[in-house]
Amino acid sequence: MMHAHIVEMDDRGRILIPKKVRRSVKSTRFLLTLSSDRIELIPLDDPREAFRKLKGSRKLPLDWREAKEIAERLADEEVSS
Repeated sequence: MMHAHIVEMDDRGRILIPKKVRRSVKSTRFLLTLSSDRIELIPLDDPREAFRKLKGSRKLPLDWREAKEIAERLADEEVSS
């Protein structure tokens, strides 16, 4: 179900996301995409939490910071293409 809210951007480019929406999303990091005249925010998992879930299930050759940089670069490339 899609819910719509009217929000305003302040002079510094900030938009307040309504509390009800913030609670339902449960994320503080987002991938922002711009397509024509639309802005879309896609919630991202906290990479540390993802690694905690994987801990012990696999041996990874890099720490979470390196993986985070790779994931962000790949997401940026995906949006740009």
